[in-house]
Amino acid sequence: MNAISAKWPLLVATSDGYVESVLDESTLGRDQLHRLKKQGEEEVMVERAEGTRKALIVALKSCVCAVPLMHVIETMRPLPVEPISGVPSFVWGVAIIRGIPTPVVDLGAILGAPGERAGRFVTLRVGEKQMALSVNAVLGVRDLDAIMTIRELPSLLQRASNDVVETIGTLDKQVLMVLRASWELPDEVWRALTAQEAVS
Repeated sequence: MNAISAKWPLLVATSDGYVESVLDESTLGRDQLHRLKKQGEEEVMVERAEGTRKALIVALKSCVCAVPLMHVIETMRPLPVEPISGVPSFVWGVAIIRGIPTPVVDLGAILGAPGERAGRFVTLRVGEKQMALSVNAVLGVRDLDAIMTIRELPSLLQRASNDVVETIGTLDKQVLMVLRASWELPDEVWRALTAQEAVS
């Protein structure tokens, strides 16, 4: 395993290439946990010195998106979702995550492309609450500082209709703020980030 982000919860690269969050220390051996913490503490000093725009990169069929890491709690394989009535079509329902009833939102449906395969849930901190985004895949953590000094990245919600944006704002303004703080990564930007990662 390889620590990616040092702030607890630790984001850890798994053998299948996905990023998972380790919140429960009981899932790791004591020596392994100590090693991850130590490695993480060393890495976070470097990361903070080098850049401030850390983001979790997630993929849909239609685009690649970046969510500011400060809002991310953890990522996980999809959990059972209990549908609820009277909610917008992009809200799948409620899942129990770490014992907390958590609304699950289909990011693809927000961006006008419903029917995405739920490959991963990304749990986000929204004020004092949490919500889960359903995405196709989690691609890792990247520093967007260098890219964003050269060009302005498009907003994640540029593909969303005005009605959807208005509905989100009516339901929860803090959710809207988190989504507005996220970005869509154009193909050339994602290729540049991937190439940068390969040589670093």
